[in-house]
Amino acid sequence: YTTMGIGKMDFKPWERRAGFDFRIIADGQGDGSGDTLKHDDYYYYLKKAGLSRWDCLKEMGKADIYSLYDWPLADTLHIDYFIGKEAVKALNSDIVSDDSSWFMWVSFNGPNYPWDTPMGMAYKYWNQDLPTARERYNELEDKPFDATYVRYTFSKDIAYETDQFPERKGEIVKRIRAGHYGSLTFIDQQIQSILNALKERDDFENTIVVFSSVQGALLGDHQNFFGGLSYERASHVPFIVWWPGHFKKKNVTGFSSHVDIFPTFLDMAHCSNSGELDGTSLLPVINDQTKAASKAFIEVMDDYSVVVDGYKLGLYTPYIEGELYDLKADPDELHNVYNEPGYSFVVDSLTRLLLDFYPGLQQIVSSRVGYPSEVFSLELKHGDNLQGSDVPDFHRKKFSLLADLKLDKNASGPIVTCDIENIHGFSLFVENGKLCFAIRKWGKDVIYRVNEKIDGGRTKINIEIDGDGVLTFTSPSLSSKYHFQTPWPLPEPKGHPEFQLRAICAGNSCDGWYEPYGNLKRLAELEGFVYSCNISTGE
Repeated sequence: YTTMGIGKMDFKPWERRAGFDFRIIADGQGDGSGDTLKHDDYYYYLKKAGLSRWDCLKEMGKADIYSLYDWPLADTLHIDYFIGKEAVKALNSDIVSDDSSWFMWVSFNGPNYPWDTPMGMAYKYWNQDLPTARERYNELEDKPFDATYVRYTFSKDIAYETDQFPERKGEIVKRIRAGHYGSLTFIDQQIQSILNALKERDDFENTIVVFSSVQGALLGDHQNFFGGLSYERASHVPFIVWWPGHFKKKNVTGFSSHVDIFPTFLDMAHCSNSGELDGTSLLPVINDQTKAASKAFIEVMDDYSVVVDGYKLGLYTPYIEGELYDLKADPDELHNVYNEPGYSFVVDSLTRLLLDFYPGLQQIVSSRVGYPSEVFSLELKHGDNLQGSDVPDFHRKKFSLLADLKLDKNASGPIVTCDIENIHGFSLFVENGKLCFAIRKWGKDVIYRVNEKIDGGRTKINIEIDGDGVLTFTSPSLSSKYHFQTPWPLPEPKGHPEFQLRAICAGNSCDGWYEPYGNLKRLAELEGFVYSCNISTGE
């Protein structure tokens, strides 16, 4: 067989041929400026037109919904058009001779993030009555940690948009779905061109066509927008096999997995199977010689699930937690019944089934840990830099900070700085001897300045924020108390707060990772020394 791989393969490293005789590499147009450095075949295609990936990727940040925008270039420059064109080109070239056997894998990038559908494709769906998101209020609260992690990792910009503007959530979900469906329509057009090329070669009736997908997209379901989870909308993907004269039209109920596709191809091509493959040929199922499997296993993000008729169970890492859905009573998978006593027998039996399938999972499960204990207070000293679960959640109403420090005369620099995902946080700092306290919410800063200089030397500074958001400065070095009305507290995250990249440091700007507050420069250090800083937060 002459083997051809065209499009997105996600090989690591991306340029490896992976055994293909012929490769056209177009592994994602990317989602950042670093993707412009990938010199694959699509790079040279754009370069020939005097363009680069950045000519479209820069539109992501300009869009009112991050990563959802109309394709700004000619349709013929879109990565999925390029992949379809290259597949047709290969079929019409000397790579495939009239008397040769060949295999071609064509893999499109869409309809994945970013949603960059050519103009008009998405608009045709915008005016239609699209399905709304399948979700439950506070659904993430009793779901495993990874449901929150995926929301704020792969799709954090969209998640924060809906968190900040909940009144826009329905509109955002609909527009994303319209973009997703528009991208599918555009890909359908490229598939049609490939099928037409087969017809022109007179190979249409003698070619096995298989259509599948890597994963589905949640598009707002379960308060998530991408895949990366085992929900039906993400893990239940199409598997369509077309071979005229050999297969009759029908739907097959039961289960299969991606690992079954390769053994099925080998079986269809009358090739020997060494027995080292994980999957099983589906040809006997397609030919009605046997029934489809009664279960399927899902592995994603070091989480492991099994789905059978009526139930889906998942065991998750790194924390001790699980997920069970009664698919007949709850087909939308909104209610996790893993810890409900009435389902203990189902949990036990499906757990044994999962462990029997993958014996190595026993060691993985036994090494899981419980959630870290919540932190309500801490003490910092000059140079400390705490991260993750060592940092309190600052969405609670009350806040206090007592710092014992020495300041140079007319000092400037950070005393204490807290950063949460680079969009929330606070900082106590000085500018030319004047105390300042900044609150950052949704990337915007509000700064409160004490209009009185501290002469320098050793001093103590006390900050209190009460349940109404009133900030009070007190210090022996100040002539009076200073009060300010603030927008405290910081926004409360949905789901598990452990997902957030939280850091807090004293006396410096934490290696300059954070956007500076006020007039401070990146990598700024305090012109002085922090002996201690006690912080507490609560209701």
